[in-house]
Amino acid sequence: MAGPFLTDGELRGIYIFDVETIEQAQQLTATDPAIKAGSLVMELVPWYGSAALMEVNAIHNTLAKTLM
Repeated sequence: MAGPFLTDGELRGIYIFDVETIEQAQQLTATDPAIKAGSLVMELVPWYGSAALMEVNAIHNTLAKTLM
């Protein structure tokens, strides 16, 4: 999961990875063009989230508003 913050603060966005180690997350972020160009700097922090987070994509369509 990833996305930008909607404020003009120092923090510009967030990535949430399903990985076992910080090193695995670092490998994934190393391919980001903005990080490679140096316009963004990645700070990697271990975080625990509910296992239900992995089901968000599968149930999104049942929760999202429909167009009228």
